[in-house]
Amino acid sequence: MIWVEGLHLSPIVFLLMVAAFRSMDPSLEESALMCGASRWQVFRKITAPLTRPAIIAAVLIMTVRSLESFEVPALLGLQNGIYVFTSRIYFVLRTYPPDLAAAGSLAIGLLVLAMIGVAISHLAGRSGKTFQTVTGKGFRPRPMELGRWRPVTGAVILLYFFFTVVAPLCVLLYTSLLKFYQPPSLDAFRSMTLENYRELLELSQAGTALKNSLFLGIASATLVMAGMAVAAWIVVRSRIPGRGLIDQFAFVPLVIPGLVLGLALSFVYLRSPVPIYGTIFILLIAYCTRYMPYGMRYAVTSMHQISAELEESAQVSGASWWQTFRRVLLPLLSPGLLAGWIYILVVSFRELSSSILLYSPGNEVLSILIFEQYENGQFPVLSALGVVMVLTLVVLVTVAYKLGAKVGLKQD
Repeated sequence: MIWVEGLHLSPIVFLLMVAAFRSMDPSLEESALMCGASRWQVFRKITAPLTRPAIIAAVLIMTVRSLESFEVPALLGLQNGIYVFTSRIYFVLRTYPPDLAAAGSLAIGLLVLAMIGVAISHLAGRSGKTFQTVTGKGFRPRPMELGRWRPVTGAVILLYFFFTVVAPLCVLLYTSLLKFYQPPSLDAFRSMTLENYRELLELSQAGTALKNSLFLGIASATLVMAGMAVAAWIVVRSRIPGRGLIDQFAFVPLVIPGLVLGLALSFVYLRSPVPIYGTIFILLIAYCTRYMPYGMRYAVTSMHQISAELEESAQVSGASWWQTFRRVLLPLLSPGLLAGWIYILVVSFRELSSSILLYSPGNEVLSILIFEQYENGQFPVLSALGVVMVLTLVVLVTVAYKLGAKVGLKQD
């Protein structure tokens, strides 16, 4: 469970850190190298302190995300009698009658832990100006040569990529070509067929689920990052009283388990005069609510590294707030916003825990279809659906990176 959850959370750390590094002035590290410092000293005394907001945000998100994770504990822990907060909530909700009081108390425990983490993060990042590297002085981010460490670093990255991505995907592809699951053997390779993919094409739910997942992923990522970019400006730049509460409230959904969030939304909209229950838009509301904290962390981390000098210069020149935000801040924030957009797109595309209580026939998403295939024991068809899901995400992320390379700061 620890290994799988660690692999699941590693993209969060990478996307948070790469956005911070792209916005950091390399002249500071170059100056230290010219003064005789080793690369390790530069990393320890200059690079790590400058990226401290991103490191704190990454550790905080990983800790709380591990606390509220549902899929990994449910699939790997329940069958062995290992319970965590979320799997215990799932268990008490499955009993008859559902013990809503126990689920609520467990959720409050998660909320208290998260608020403690937010408070620690806020105290650690109070000296925001210490980490500002994008100022009124011109600079262009550029890569640094690794020298003799380049082959070693490349080998480590390739090994990590093979054991965490290539090998599992090869097993998934292998299973998707079998009539029934069996260990690798000569007979198994001889019996490979595309029948599972043909069955997917004939399954009407598959096309509907793919379209719904695409719509929900793109829409939720766009809405969340657009809203959180403005919210980050209010938290970091404005002097509005109580602005810190926005950061606190934006973080709250992170610790609400998807099952509890889905249950709460179903109760709300069952009694709401707005006819949204049973439609795809209730899933969109759930996704935007669930992934709002991620967008906020990406946006705030990027905003901390941009000095207010740039906005002040634009305002002195007669620019309005919207012109300053659109033409000055957004291009500089684009690495962090793009990283957050990609991450929210990916996690929304495969969201299960909140969807399972809110979907209705005709509004299924791919994760629901995969879960149903898993419960029915149809592992070859499930593997074929997983391959299609992975390929779709690869295409979406590649297109997003290509489009994102045309905006923001350019590398030499």
